[in-house]
Amino acid sequence: MNEDLKKNLLNIDAFQRLALMVLFVLIFTVVKLVVYAVAIFQLLYLLVTGTTHDELKKFGSSLSIFVFDITKFLTFDTEELPFPFKPWPTQDETPAPKEEKKEHPAVDPHEDEMHA
Repeated sequence: MNEDLKKNLLNIDAFQRLALMVLFVLIFTVVKLVVYAVAIFQLLYLLVTGTTHDELKKFGSSLSIFVFDITKFLTFDTEELPFPFKPWPTQDETPAPKEEKKEHPAVDPHEDEMHA
């Protein structure tokens, strides 16, 4: 067996990460149910009152950040562990949307020369 492969297969850090990934997959499964419940409750609340529940909106926002954090960890985008290994996310932690580039119509640099 190749020594590098043997070393990689015996790496305790990889198995610790595997255990954490299994844990967060299970948490993610439960969180999906909570997201569905929040969405249904918000819809019913809207139908009854004509408005959404502000505290539930805040919770939904922090829940979406939590899902984002889990996804980043599961896809190896980060080594930072999500809640409960760090504080529960707040709305202040919402990733800022990327600025959209405005498209400008193509301008022919020789256009001025043709009209001169």
